[in-house]
Amino acid sequence: IHDPTWFDAAYRMVFEKQHQITEPKLAPALLYGIAITDIGKSNPWQEVAVHALLGVANRLRKEMNFSSVIQLQIFDLWARLLAPESIMGKMEREHQDLLARARAYNTATEDVMGQTSQLHRQVSKFFTMVGLRHRNEVVVGPYSIDILVGESFAFEVDGPHHFYRDTSMRTASSLLKHRILEALGFTVIRVPYQEWSQCGTREKRLRYVGSFWKQLIDAKVVTEDTAKDVALGDVLEVAIADSQSVESAHDVIQRLARQLKENDARRPFAEEFLPPDATVLELGDSVSPVAEA
Repeated sequence: IHDPTWFDAAYRMVFEKQHQITEPKLAPALLYGIAITDIGKSNPWQEVAVHALLGVANRLRKEMNFSSVIQLQIFDLWARLLAPESIMGKMEREHQDLLARARAYNTATEDVMGQTSQLHRQVSKFFTMVGLRHRNEVVVGPYSIDILVGESFAFEVDGPHHFYRDTSMRTASSLLKHRILEALGFTVIRVPYQEWSQCGTREKRLRYVGSFWKQLIDAKVVTEDTAKDVALGDVLEVAIADSQSVESAHDVIQRLARQLKENDARRPFAEEFLPPDATVLELGDSVSPVAEA
């Protein structure tokens, strides 16, 4: 929905009916709804609706549940990173304090991998096979990044719940997470389940995941030795030919890099190895032509 008049009517209705809100979870849910449906344009009715809902949320804060706090955390990120300046600029002090309290609350769970999907685990396994060292389920405020390579490359494994039913259109909540992560400085790369399903064989999946190496090399996320000295084709060939090897693809990369670096240090024709009677040419010297026999 991109019609400003629709949003005007919705925000105005929220403002007019704010006093009827008695359920503690409703105000945070509506604030979250404002964040995920934001179209990036300043709207006076949006400002008054946000002000009213924050007042209700603050009044009922002691009765909020875990999910409501997460919604407030997401709204807080949207307000500080993506919302029109007027939202934060006109926010009352007590409302800022409410968001600060929500921000300080630790919503992370200890068993994050226990909640991850089978699809995510599959993709992570293939990342390891092609030598992409990574971390899974890295917590960033109310969000968790599925796969993080380095400190800034966030790979999001998009299962069916990231899309509206029977479409290839991502949900508003999925798009908001993408926008917030980018605003925080991450490069977000999506791995949709449709593309993963099309890679029906082990080799195709290795090549699909291996294709991410180029982006990481271009962005200088990987080490200099790995980026410059190891050919991706060699790594994939090793991984595909012997994916059950005890030596992981990452170990192969590091071993090849060390060998190439050692070879580069060897100079069989360096000056110190020349015979005593050899003539060393300095830069700018001319070479005498060889007399014809």
